[in-house]
Amino acid sequence: MKKKKPDNIVLTGIMGVGKSVVGEVLALDLGLKYVDTDELIEIEAGLTVKEIFDSLGEDGFRLIEKKVIEEISAGEHGEGLVVSTGGGAVIDPANRKKLSSFGTVICLTADPAEIIRRLTGNTSRPLLRGEDLNERLTKLLKERGTYYACADYTVDTTGKDSSEVASLIEGLLK
Repeated sequence: MKKKKPDNIVLTGIMGVGKSVVGEVLALDLGLKYVDTDELIEIEAGLTVKEIFDSLGEDGFRLIEKKVIEEISAGEHGEGLVVSTGGGAVIDPANRKKLSSFGTVICLTADPAEIIRRLTGNTSRPLLRGEDLNERLTKLLKERGTYYACADYTVDTTGKDSSEVASLIEGLLK
């Protein structure tokens, strides 16, 4: 296995734990470049995440996501990155391996009640459509828990703002 690049940080976790906002703060604090895989996927497809799910389904989205993660791990977006991944990126074993070899993987978590509070009213998340939010979140956490546990570190974001979480991560990396 390739040695990890310590100057790259990968944030994983279920939707609503704060990967994007924490990633931006962390990158700024550490003088690194921030990259969001969902944004890169949208650029690649020329569609929003919602539009990709509507036209290509989750499988189509995952194919584009895999390509974007391959590009990131190959250094096509540079070095010295803080990368926020989509919540399902770690489902794919190849993605987990590439992200792990690329940098330090940190899984952000939060209490389900707080995640629900954060996501309530959010209509931009395709995986939340058509089901009770609590039921869907419980199902996703159960399905993905093993994959999230593969991270190098886990940080609970419950009751913390993005600066507090970024500081906790910075402490772990010292």
